[in-house]
Amino acid sequence: MNSGIVISNKKVSFGGISLTDFIEKYDTPLFLFSEQRLEDNYNALKESFRRYYPKTEVFYSLKTNFELSILKTLRRLGSKAEAASALEVIIAKKAGFEGSDMVLDGPAWTDDDIKFCIQKNINTFNVDSIDELRRVNRLAKSLGKKVKISFMIFPEIRMSILKSFIEGYISKFGVPLSKAVELYKEALTMDYVIPCAISTHIGSMITDPSYYEKTVQRLVKLAADLKE
Repeated sequence: MNSGIVISNKKVSFGGISLTDFIEKYDTPLFLFSEQRLEDNYNALKESFRRYYPKTEVFYSLKTNFELSILKTLRRLGSKAEAASALEVIIAKKAGFEGSDMVLDGPAWTDDDIKFCIQKNINTFNVDSIDELRRVNRLAKSLGKKVKISFMIFPEIRMSILKSFIEGYISKFGVPLSKAVELYKEALTMDYVIPCAISTHIGSMITDPSYYEKTVQRLVKLAADLKE
């Protein structure tokens, strides 16, 4: 059965069910989500990476849509979760995710967010500044718990926006690549954070895959530099 939208003989169906049936039962406007399409898309994404990198894990961004039914489906499929706040952690736990299944992202954590997530044993905190790192270390110390961290890295790649009308550095996410090694070294001097990963977010609505290729190349080199 086709899990998406099908138009045939001037009739529209979604997931094998006529849209007319939905409208008659629920009225409009309404949102429709196909569990089968969600499952198909999730598996296609996961397997496209696992074909080359068998240890790949998918972390679903909770801010995208945190309807409990959607989260429960993704949890059943083996997805993990990316949260941006304590609220999203609470919702994810209602859907069955454990703290060890989650990473914390985002640019605007409160102290209460951080403390709550430490207490819920969040897997990794993706910090985007040295000040945020120091705050996580301080709050982890106050709770007597060590936490794993990564730095959100801005790869310092020039990007063309609006079909080359504007070109420049996109710099609102993370620490500059050129500063990364010294920041990881500083993290190693702290008693309550454990640097364990590298993260990045170069922006949204990027349709040119070459930017992702360049980003990965720079992060792989950074990983080698950090290991050395």
